[in-house]
Amino acid sequence: MVAADGLRERLRLLPLGMDASDLAVSPDGKTLVYVGTMAGQDNLYTYSLERNGGERATPRQLTSTGAPKRSPVFSSDSKSITYLEAGRVQVIDQATRTPRPVAISADLVERFD
Repeated sequence: MVAADGLRERLRLLPLGMDASDLAVSPDGKTLVYVGTMAGQDNLYTYSLERNGGERATPRQLTSTGAPKRSPVFSSDSKSITYLEAGRVQVIDQATRTPRPVAISADLVERFD
């Protein structure tokens, strides 16, 4: 369960060290994912929201390509993140940091009644 009281204020004060956008909190409430921009390049980063005995958490870079990234969303088990990269849907496993494309198909049905 995520302790939502004051969450927006706590996220605003995180020492991320870069411009951050498209923030999302994992379903288990332990991790923040965001698009971090440094030197004009967008990448996905995670940041632990757990308290580790006074140790300060640091951002963990997940991606390293130059393509623009947007709209990260956690899987229901908080293990992977789906996001848009240059308009294509990608998914990345947090443990391995290996992105892979998601194949999407759709059928178009036209009705001319």
